[in-house]
Amino acid sequence: PFTVEVEAEGGGTLQWQGDLSIAQGKSAGRVALADLDLVNVWRFARPWLAFELQSGRLAAEADYQLTWQDALAYRIDNGRIGLA
Repeated sequence: PFTVEVEAEGGGTLQWQGDLSIAQGKSAGRVALADLDLVNVWRFARPWLAFELQSGRLAAEADYQLTWQDALAYRIDNGRIGLA
């Protein structure tokens, strides 16, 4: 089991707790984003978006299961998303 916590450039955090097995081609756990500044994220997507973002914050969390050994498959449960 692993735990990772990252703080973003413009504020906000990413927290991940879960298991990861490269050899078995799978991962499962919980991921949460809190108070992520979308203006910083938007600047990377600017060439593909036909609007300008003045401000925005994202919060999201979910449990997940991911496998990629044979074919890519995933499952997301108990998810929540909030935009401000």
